[in-house]
Amino acid sequence: MRTVRKIFDALENHQQGNSNLPVIQLDTITTADFLDVIAHTKPSAKKLSQKYTAWQREFESVWREKS
Repeated sequence: MRTVRKIFDALENHQQGNSNLPVIQLDTITTADFLDVIAHTKPSAKKLSQKYTAWQREFESVWREKS
C-alpha cells in the first residue's frame, strides 16, 4: 500500500468516538513515489470529496494568511 494511502485508510476507517487511532509507520516519500501515484490516480476519489470538505469546514484553522 502506498505511504499516504496507509494514513487515509486508517483515518477513513476510524470510528467516531474511539479516541485510539492505530499506530501508523510512516515511510519516506520520494519523487518517484509521487510521480507513480500521479500516473495511477483515478477520478474515483471524487466520491469522498464531500466527506473531506465537511471535515475541512469542521476542523479548519481560524488563522488566515495576510494577503
